[in-house]
Amino acid sequence: MHPLIHDARFKLQDRCEMLLREHEEKAQRELAEALHALKRIESGAYGFCETCGDLIDEVRLRAQLAARECSSCASTDRNHAKDS
Repeated sequence: MHPLIHDARFKLQDRCEMLLREHEEKAQRELAEALHALKRIESGAYGFCETCGDLIDEVRLRAQLAARECSSCASTDRNHAKDS
């Protein structure tokens, strides 16, 4: 038996558990976004930016069905996050 097997087993198990947690968290975020988009469809608000109220470009919505903001507002949010 290779001397690193014991150490490698524990490190790989930890890595697998971490990846599983990350996957579950991402899936939960995506589910929440999809449910929010469905509520916006039902209320008639889907396709309108939650920040400025303008229509969200069709290309953006096709690429990201649950988009909450127009490209301009999303870009502004990203720029503010970088500055923080």
